[in-house]
Amino acid sequence: MESFVPDLNPNEYFTYRGSLTTPPCSEAIIWFVFSDILPISYQDLRKFWTLLDADGKRVVNNFRPIQRSNRPVFRQKSRLHFNT
Repeated sequence: MESFVPDLNPNEYFTYRGSLTTPPCSEAIIWFVFSDILPISYQDLRKFWTLLDADGKRVVNNFRPIQRSNRPVFRQKSRLHFNT
């Protein structure tokens, strides 16, 4: 992952058991959400606007309504290391 996203701190993230975001929305996923906000260039963002689905149609409104849940969310925070 470091070569793909070099500025990401892999030691600080949130995790929870969730579901797929596309049908059938199976609850079979463990999500990892990193604490760092990663910048994206305008040129890269434009690439997302031109994505096509399997039928060759533009991918738009690819989200679903927020699902009600009482799932616990866990936070992983890096340990401090001191040089002595």
